[in-house]
Amino acid sequence: MAKIEIETLDKQLEECGKWQSMVDQDLKDPVLLFKLLLAHSPQKIEKLFIQALEEAPGTQQKEWYQFLRDSKQLYEVGLEHFQGKRFCEAVLCWNKSAQLGNFKAQYDLARCYRDGTGVVKDEKKKVEWLSKSSEAGYAPAQYDLAHCYCSGFGVVKDEKKKVEWLSKAAKAGYAPAQNDLGFAYQHGIGVAKDEKKAIELYTQAYEGGNTSATYNLGFCYKNGKGVEKDPKTAVKFYMKTAEKGDAYAQIALANMYCDGNGVEKDEKKAVEWYLKAALQDDEDAKRALVECYRGGIGVAKDERKAAEWQSKLKKK
Repeated sequence: MAKIEIETLDKQLEECGKWQSMVDQDLKDPVLLFKLLLAHSPQKIEKLFIQALEEAPGTQQKEWYQFLRDSKQLYEVGLEHFQGKRFCEAVLCWNKSAQLGNFKAQYDLARCYRDGTGVVKDEKKKVEWLSKSSEAGYAPAQYDLAHCYCSGFGVVKDEKKKVEWLSKAAKAGYAPAQNDLGFAYQHGIGVAKDEKKAIELYTQAYEGGNTSATYNLGFCYKNGKGVEKDPKTAVKFYMKTAEKGDAYAQIALANMYCDGNGVEKDEKKAVEWYLKAALQDDEDAKRALVECYRGGIGVAKDERKAAEWQSKLKKK
């Protein structure tokens, strides 16, 4: 099924209701019929609809109408289609569900418009549906809408509105929003700078399992931002994040081992962590390995390996 404008799909679905009123029998299972309709191009909907009704005599007409007004069922059928990579069919379901006020459908429909999945990319429609979902109190939508105001995609860039929506999502306990709001307070972006408030938000996000917040707490403890300097605590936070594969934390931890800051100096361990980050294509880690091999820091001097890592650096 090729990408198609929602209005066209919507019109086809409305026509289904008209066709249905022309027959005396109705569905045995409206969900199955709806899936049957969606499995084919909109141009074939009328033929399939009539055929399905003819093959299901003695059923109740009201079930079909109830299904078309059940936002939860429409959303769930759309989710099945999306998971089966039938994206246009998913969009059709979510569009009807979203119109009925389902905030999850509104959110997923917005993401389809963002990515051009099943529909033509449309930043304004993305923002439109994110706004509806956000107004309904859905934290992931509020978080995404905040970043629309940050980037200026689909809306006029507005850091204050970004903070406004991040605050709503953070208050709802959404860890990514708590972390990003903490960052805004730490650096005074769209809000008055408040490093203690940043620590409070980072801690909430960390407790919610957010990896970025764990790294940010390590940075704050290392540099005394909003808290007293505490290199040992910084190492603990860096370690937690580095072990999960975060390249920034791996480099930060390597630096701590290299300098003996908050942990016993161990240049070999430093090289191990630099290598982990470098294998994720991190440029800073590659540069560090060049210096380690050239200077014999944590490894034997090896100009060949230094040159090898040098060659892997991206040319500016």
